[in-house]
Amino acid sequence: MDNSTQTVLLKVVVFNNTNIGIYGSYEKMMFKLSDIEKALQIRNSKKELKLLEDYYIVKIVGEYYLTEVGFYELCSMYKKTRVFELKRIIVSTIVELRLLYRNKLNDEMIVAKNKINNEIDGIHIQVKEQFNEKVKLLEQEYKTKYTLKKYEQVEKSQYIQFKKSDGDGDVESSTSFLYFCNSNPNSKSTVKIHTSNYKLLQTIIYYILSRYQSNRNKHIFDCNFNHVKNISIITEIMLDTLKSSYEHISKHELIDTITMKLMMLSDTVDNNNEINEDNKSGEGDRKSSKSDLSDYIKV
Repeated sequence: MDNSTQTVLLKVVVFNNTNIGIYGSYEKMMFKLSDIEKALQIRNSKKELKLLEDYYIVKIVGEYYLTEVGFYELCSMYKKTRVFELKRIIVSTIVELRLLYRNKLNDEMIVAKNKINNEIDGIHIQVKEQFNEKVKLLEQEYKTKYTLKKYEQVEKSQYIQFKKSDGDGDVESSTSFLYFCNSNPNSKSTVKIHTSNYKLLQTIIYYILSRYQSNRNKHIFDCNFNHVKNISIITEIMLDTLKSSYEHISKHELIDTITMKLMMLSDTVDNNNEINEDNKSGEGDRKSSKSDLSDYIKV
């Protein structure tokens, strides 16, 4: 502890018409030796103590000070009434000062805690405001991006495939292909339908055609080949259109879109039938399997 701290005056006690100053800090209090000697009317107490310097007696800027322990030691050397009276006053004053100091620390701690809590609350409010602002920006971005959007064609990067088979059931199954067969053993034409989700499309087609499913092989269906093709194409059109639509499209607009695609399919089928009737060379099956709707069928 430096001299400037040690000589800070904490309080003055009046005893026997003498001002006794209490110096130092609340943890380490000291008293001027001259004040104590004057109040108790004693002399040369420094020599009587005969104790180590810096423990009971401290010299600061030419002035001798008694530490708190040194004061109690000095009082124990005298049996005079005024010594006991002074000791009582000093002890009660020290207790009072330290109690005030502890209360002060508690008050400072409360203030510091409140300050920290306020800072934390401020941070929470700031984070909440930033979060709300971010949500507003995202909502605005969503509205800007999707409010007017009604339809966007999904990417059809997958496909299913089916063909006429000889019906012997010896057809390998695959997760990306559908295999069907019917009563025409000589035709090997294959139809490929592009879609955005082949598994879902396969599941729906299998469900629709389940009455024709072979007991020998679940990928073989004993029914008219054109029926399989029509069911598959129309199912894909419905699935693709519904997947490509957004919430802002109206019921009538959705129906019109589906109807338009089905009409295009119907026109294409009618044209193919006309070609088949005019074709006398027996190649009608091959031509009829081609479609102008390249988005749906590839042969």
